[in-house]
Amino acid sequence: WLDFYVGTGSHESTRLALAALEDGDLAGARVLDAGTGSGVLALAAAALGARSAVGFDTDSQAVFVARENLPRHPFGARVLLAAASVEAFTGTFDVVVANMLPEELLPLVAGLRRLVTSGGRWIVSGIPAERERDVARRLVSRRFALDGRREENDWTCLVLRRA
Repeated sequence: WLDFYVGTGSHESTRLALAALEDGDLAGARVLDAGTGSGVLALAAAALGARSAVGFDTDSQAVFVARENLPRHPFGARVLLAAASVEAFTGTFDVVVANMLPEELLPLVAGLRRLVTSGGRWIVSGIPAERERDVARRLVSRRFALDGRREENDWTCLVLRRA
């Protein structure tokens, strides 16, 4: 049903991230979509009941196009999209989702970790299956435990929980 509203979400890594968002109760949650691109995950979070969803991307053209789509969705008013880097954000979010390749994700790990609230979820998708072990090793820490995983074809999504 999300494809109907957002017009995208067909790639395996995006479907995995969407399923992970659906698995959690987003009612009243604050969600951050890192590397938002088209804004599909931020829009999905709003559709699934998030109080607010913030998406950011360093690609200002992608953010411009994604913003143009917000008025077309009944929940678009609960989504804020910004052309920014992770360093621009303060505070914490109940859920942080990042659907990006490891080369893009790993340099952002420290910045994203600080944005997940205590007890919050960090959904990381876009991981090629053969790189899952290495990426998981870099994400799991004293404060972040592996809470679940999903796999489709050659793609993996990890869900971590902050202690």
